[in-house]
Amino acid sequence: MLFKLITYSLLQSYPHFVNLDHLIINSMDDLKEIWREALANIQLAISKTHFKAWFSNSSLESFHNEEAIISVKNKIAREYFENEFYDIIKESLSKSVGKSVKISIIVNPKPDKKEKESGYTSPLFDNEKGLEEATQVSYEQQYIQSTQLLGINPKYTFDNFIVGASNRLAHAAALAVAENPGFAYNPLFIYGDVGLGKTHLIQAIANHLLLKNPSYKLVYCSSEVFLNEMVSAIRAGNADNFRRKYREKSFLIIDDIQFIESKKGTQEEIFHTFNSMYQFNKQIVIVSDRPPEDMPFLEARLRSRFEGGMVVDINKPEFETRLAILQKKCEEKNYHINPDVLEFVAQKYQSNIRELEGVLMKLGSLGVLGKDVITIKDAIKILGPKITKKTARIKPQDIIVAVCENYNITPKEIKSSVRTERIAFTRQVAMYLLRTELQLPLTEVAKILNRKDHTTVIHAVDKIETLRHLDEEVRYELEEIVKLIKG
Repeated sequence: MLFKLITYSLLQSYPHFVNLDHLIINSMDDLKEIWREALANIQLAISKTHFKAWFSNSSLESFHNEEAIISVKNKIAREYFENEFYDIIKESLSKSVGKSVKISIIVNPKPDKKEKESGYTSPLFDNEKGLEEATQVSYEQQYIQSTQLLGINPKYTFDNFIVGASNRLAHAAALAVAENPGFAYNPLFIYGDVGLGKTHLIQAIANHLLLKNPSYKLVYCSSEVFLNEMVSAIRAGNADNFRRKYREKSFLIIDDIQFIESKKGTQEEIFHTFNSMYQFNKQIVIVSDRPPEDMPFLEARLRSRFEGGMVVDINKPEFETRLAILQKKCEEKNYHINPDVLEFVAQKYQSNIRELEGVLMKLGSLGVLGKDVITIKDAIKILGPKITKKTARIKPQDIIVAVCENYNITPKEIKSSVRTERIAFTRQVAMYLLRTELQLPLTEVAKILNRKDHTTVIHAVDKIETLRHLDEEVRYELEEIVKLIKG
């Protein structure tokens, strides 16, 4: 590359007089080459759809005294560069020039003729069609407008969805539907308690589709919105327009479907909308707080439709997932919180992700107030009674007793060398709960139950976790045992 050749030549000829700290790069070719290398690294770090949407019209404007000025086409793109991609851009650009750099983002919506002729934008797109006409709305603006009209949060993507044992199947199904709508799993029915990530997952589907095509025919609504629109349309005599709005789309996402359970008219309309879309392989995603079988007032024919595709659940996140979520949020919000504090919070707050984020925001506020490092002592002080309430310690023996009572065996039997099917399964459940509820080390779990090594515990945890997803009876038993343990 020309820039590197010039720099190398200068260093060889005048090693004592070349100061890279004050190097000024003005050549259009050098700027283009540096940005090309940076883009190549960026492309490896983010999704293809995000790269195409946000980086295709970017350029390196100048490089002077360790500061790189990057030009984007509008304010929306600048916000994304500063909030979502800043660290990736800085790291990639520093790697490209061979030293740490500072970056600034500016808006340059009207490139001059010289810029266009020079191929100033990313060479990765040289073979694609030319820029849109000036009168057309840019790709990024179309995407943002689509998300705003649909009520979709652009930050809810598959890239920042933390995957764990509690949501792995739901994540895989949602991604498959986003990649191959109408054919992968149709319909897809996702259920789970509040605050576990259902909204993030279904909006990630929408964002995935809209990033590929901002004009994609998608409709996203809650059952309440569907009901209100239906009533308004009937009153105004526009029932046909209402039906066309939904049935002519390629993708339908309905949230909180449980609220239509006692509403016969809404169920009737959703049933016919479902049939109309399904026969043309149009994708349907339904979201609820419980499975179809637990909706006694849902019409049998509609329940049958919901159960005819893929039904997946999202459970309460296990310790590892909770901790990963906290770490990710700290990175996003630039919170400086000690790792042991995050582990402390992940152990004490187990109900849902929304609660975890609320706790983290309170802790992060300490940083805003000038505290450099946040400790467990700070956490206990700022969170007060809520932490104290959750610190009632569950002992390993509490779990063992509860498991034994549920399966009608004695603690002595569960710790023995007996390997009958009933006792072995009970022992595996105890191992699973000791691990997931108390986050005990594998070796400690093995020691408590008189096992030789931790490999037995690993096998038990994997087996019960799999059964929890596949067997309704096992999942119910686990929930009942946990209730018994926690009182």
